[in-house]
Amino acid sequence: SLMITGERRIGKTTFLHHLKRVLAEDEAGEWRFFPVFVDLQGVPEESFFHALMAETVDALELSPATRQALRFTPQAEGYDARNFSHDLQQVIAELRTRTARKVKLALLIDEVDVLNEYSESVNQRLRGIFMKSFSENLVAVMSGVGIRRRWKSEVSPWYNFFDEIVVEPLSR
Repeated sequence: SLMITGERRIGKTTFLHHLKRVLAEDEAGEWRFFPVFVDLQGVPEESFFHALMAETVDALELSPATRQALRFTPQAEGYDARNFSHDLQQVIAELRTRTARKVKLALLIDEVDVLNEYSESVNQRLRGIFMKSFSENLVAVMSGVGIRRRWKSEVSPWYNFFDEIVVEPLSR
């Protein structure tokens, strides 16, 4: 997984949209990527995991059977990391039926700076998602101006699972 950081208005969001298209069209290699773009701007902490799953459900056009198996509903209230983890397993199970190749759900998350304002608890739960048994089928490319590197917990922070790339302004 990657974290792309750089100043505002330099092309990070454009890059994520381009990456989404390239990954969706990729027919080579051992992995089949299913990219999902998520913009976190304006997403409150209590809706974080719901927002991730809402974009996933919309982008992947899941079957009625999978949608029924999800804990996800249009209402964000009460949808937490446990529900998100459960639903990711259901989504990945369906994606495996769509291809003979290995599956990677690619979350392309923009405005990741919003995590700086979230509680350490939510950040730890995000870390836990990348530690689950299905994590080999999950990858994320996050972009933002920067992640605050204050971490009080004894476990390593979620961003330790990411390679960081600092981007200079892109030319047209």
